[in-house]
Amino acid sequence: MKIILALCFSISVFATKPSPEKVEYLLSLINIEKDWGNLGDKEYQKIVAKTPVFKLVEKEMQDYLAEVFEWSQIKAEAVKVVSQDYSEKEVNKLIAIYELPVMKKFSKSYKSKLNPHLKKFVKSRLKKDDPRFVEIRNLLKKRYREKNVKPLKK
Repeated sequence: MKIILALCFSISVFATKPSPEKVEYLLSLINIEKDWGNLGDKEYQKIVAKTPVFKLVEKEMQDYLAEVFEWSQIKAEAVKVVSQDYSEKEVNKLIAIYELPVMKKFSKSYKSKLNPHLKKFVKSRLKKDDPRFVEIRNLLKKRYREKNVKPLKK
């Protein structure tokens, strides 16, 4: 009976979920914030490049996108995903030695799983019926009329 309990305990130790702080540190090592940290500004520039009329609600749109693409929210989601897929032991190996096979596993999942997951997560936060977005859209219409801007061709 003691052997079974010891075996169960040792198995649970190896399957321990990593602490959020360890995963955050790992994410900082792979520089995930570089890809996701300033996404609101990047997305705003893309929107304005495609539809210059958004300059009429520049501050409101930037504030809205800053909230939607808030790094702390994206980071929390990334920590959650990595914590589900990797044990404490694997995270320690990733942090300690980048050449181990587990690093290759993480690199593949980062590119093939984590990035698409975070894109979907952020996209789910952008909603046309969001009261703040509706308010910005109405403000855009109002400023559009005030400036007497010609309608965009479709």
